Amino acid sequence: IPNGRLALSLWLLGIAGIELCAQEVDVGPPRLTEPSFTQIVNPRGVASVAVRVEGEAPFSYNWYNSKKKEGDATTVTGEIATYKGNPDGSVNISLIIEDINEEDQGYYWVVVKNDHGEAKSIKAELDVNDPPKPKDDGVLIPPGEDGSVFFPVPNWSDDDGNPTGDVDATLPELDDPNASENALVRVCPDSMIMFSVAVIGATPFTFQWQKDGVDIPETNSNILLLKNITDKDEGGYRIVIKNVAGDLASGIVDLEVIDTPFITKHPAGATVDPGKPVSFEVDSDTKNARIQWLKDGLPIRGATDDVLQFTNINQSDEARYTAKVTNECASSISNAAVLVVNDPPMFVVFPKSTTGNPGESVTFRGLATGTQPISYQWRRDGNNLADEIATSLTLDNISSSDAGKFRIVASNSAGTAISPVAVLGVNHPPRIVVQPIAQTVDPEATITFRVIATGTAPLNYQWRKSGVNIPHETKPQLVLKKVDADDHGSYSVLVINVAGSVLSNPGLLKVNDVVPSITRQPEGATVNPGSRVTFVVSAKGTKPLAFQWKKDGNIIEDERSTELTIRSVGEKDEGVYSVGISNIAGEVASNPASLFVNNPPVIKVQPEGQEIFPDEEFKIRVVAEGTPPLNYEWYKNGTKISGATSSVFSISSVSESDQAVYWATVSNMAGSVTSEAAALGAIDLPPVILQHPENQEVNPGAGVRFYVSASGTAPLLYQWKKDGQLLEDKTDKNL
Repeated sequence: IPNGRLALSLWLLGIAGIELCAQEVDVGPPRLTEPSFTQIVNPRGVASVAVRVEGEAPFSYNWYNSKKKEGDATTVTGEIATYKGNPDGSVNISLIIEDINEEDQGYYWVVVKNDHGEAKSIKAELDVNDPPKPKDDGVLIPPGEDGSVFFPVPNWSDDDGNPTGDVDATLPELDDPNASENALVRVCPDSMIMFSVAVIGATPFTFQWQKDGVDIPETNSNILLLKNITDKDEGGYRIVIKNVAGDLASGIVDLEVIDTPFITKHPAGATVDPGKPVSFEVDSDTKNARIQWLKDGLPIRGATDDVLQFTNINQSDEARYTAKVTNECASSISNAAVLVVNDPPMFVVFPKSTTGNPGESVTFRGLATGTQPISYQWRRDGNNLADEIATSLTLDNISSSDAGKFRIVASNSAGTAISPVAVLGVNHPPRIVVQPIAQTVDPEATITFRVIATGTAPLNYQWRKSGVNIPHETKPQLVLKKVDADDHGSYSVLVINVAGSVLSNPGLLKVNDVVPSITRQPEGATVNPGSRVTFVVSAKGTKPLAFQWKKDGNIIEDERSTELTIRSVGEKDEGVYSVGISNIAGEVASNPASLFVNNPPVIKVQPEGQEIFPDEEFKIRVVAEGTPPLNYEWYKNGTKISGATSSVFSISSVSESDQAVYWATVSNMAGSVTSEAAALGAIDLPPVILQHPENQEVNPGAGVRFYVSASGTAPLLYQWKKDGQLLEDKTDKNL
């Protein structure tokens, strides 16, 4: 390359390669060519800014930087360098910035001086890339001991959390093609990787990428992109760059494709009893493989060895176990090893206590779950029952000797279970050991029949008289108070329990004969005609009792019961009633009971109408007969007169308003009757002037009032006159 050499103008140690082109600067009197325009550099890279100064040498200069974040200009070099210049009088001035980081971002310019003055360059902008950062579950991945970096492609993301899918790799420095160690890049299958270089020198350049020293067809740019990487892509990659002056080859980057883990030994399933040890083992030929054991698909904490060991198995350990073998790129799951823990017997059906009657059959049942086979053995009172090895036990025709405590024992390879006790009780039917005793007593005595019985409790009792149950008599003893002839009879008791029943011998009760005595006498009554009346008598004594009703001492045919009823009473039924009661021991007569029939009122004297003068007394009366008391009510024109409740009605001073029709209503408990109407008429009276108008003298224009007072039968009509002549509309007592 004439007047120059092939050099790396921008060297990036990160994961991205950026091309930076050199700028040509003209020479001239004191002026500056523009520095390189905006440059974008990756972190840890190198950037340069250069100007060519034309003018009279020597020159001195100073570089300046204005940080984007702070905005204040600062001196970069801190010193002035003096150059004599090129043969053509120009001077090249450059600023090299190495190991770039975010703090180096900003604007750069230079001030150049000579004996004739100074010149200031325009500003050149430097930006620092913020490349994607490789992550594995959120943790940055440091370089390995050999200087290589592994990027797990499926988990890459940039600062915004956006997933990416490629790998950038930087080639070794071009200036050292004979480096003793190749750079190493390890990638996952199906990922993508990009190699790139930047170069300065005389253009044009030609590029040729090589793999394992062999040219790769159609790779004639400074970038090599490999997609969907497979094992065939593994090898050593470099680039050869040429121009008219010569060629230069980069160092070699070895590309290694990481294989998916391969499991050479899978864990095997097992069936064990509780409390026993068991282990599962997995093996893989994968380099740097990590192992994680899973139980039913969930990670087991701390289980990261190739052997999963259990020392004391229990039921909770029963599951499907797999091993997950993982490397940098992928993972493989082993075949499932099923751990079956034998279940000891556990009863789900328990024998139940029961009680049976002699001669019956009873069955106990028991059933257990657990790992088969399960064997059974029945026991009574702790002793094995021969040949009773089924899940049920049946006892036929039981007796007292079969009573006891029964259990069933279930066994398998994992253990033994014993059921709770089931008690068999055998009932005893009732047996009477003390029978009721016959008795003979006088009336009004209190007697007791007793029975004593044995048998399985509870014992229930039911006393009977002459074979008929006596209500509510359900105790071992029967007490009868104040016995009479009705209590005579045969008494027995039925004793019952769950096993059967037994009837006692009869106990005869004999009550000595007694003359009838009346316990309830018939009662007299007073009723209205048409009413219903009943006489009732009660008696005791030796049965049977005979009854005969009488009226006024005469026998009433067909009336021979404890009651006598007259359905519609009339006057003919009035009289004295009694009843005669007899039995084998004698006869007794009841007290007499009188029946009175009420008479409704009858008016004998009707009220009479009258005509009288005003202010005179008016008096009318009515005379009635009937069963007392008689009640009177007087009416005026159909309206009841308050307080008029006697047989006589009077008005002390008659006025015109008293003219009306009057009548009375007479009532008693048997009925009521209304009298005839009596009219009160008042005799008219002519008007009589009680006060005459008086003479008056008045002044002209004054008012005057005349007044007259008169009496007589109303209405009174007035007509004033003047000098004998009628005054129209003057018809009031006042003028």
